[in-house]
Amino acid sequence: MDRETLKIRKATWRDADCMWQIRKEAILAIPDACYSKEQRELWAMRDLPDGFVEILKTDCWYVGLLSGRIIATGGLDPVKKSLEGLFVQPAYQGQGIAGLLLREVEQLAVAKSYKKIVLESTPVAEGFYKKHGFKSLEKASYCAAAGLKLPCVRMEKKLN
Repeated sequence: MDRETLKIRKATWRDADCMWQIRKEAILAIPDACYSKEQRELWAMRDLPDGFVEILKTDCWYVGLLSGRIIATGGLDPVKKSLEGLFVQPAYQGQGIAGLLLREVEQLAVAKSYKKIVLESTPVAEGFYKKHGFKSLEKASYCAAAGLKLPCVRMEKKLN
């Protein structure tokens, strides 16, 4: 997929429900080897948090659109200076969409004078982030909703 085919724009509060649905679908599509079906369902079934719409108002989130339809999401947490919520609908995964969206988020981080971006990756996505210049720091646990703790990898990328 090229940047001309995929349209990337800043997310708005109106995108929240669609973005949350893409998150849910992407989580449920994570391979069994990474997380069990029960873990994925618990993580994915979390309702849209009240504060998510407010997060979108930080102007640090993007959506990727194909033929006018949102198929990908991702953004920056300006407090933690971290990449958050990089999800692509399962039918469009493996086509370079996440990489294009990641590049957009990185450009925003550079514009905001971030020296680095950090993230917590699923084990299955670690290779994707390494391919895009991130370094693995340590194995950790991601605390999802309902007290669920999932194995993750803390990573970072230094920015120019």
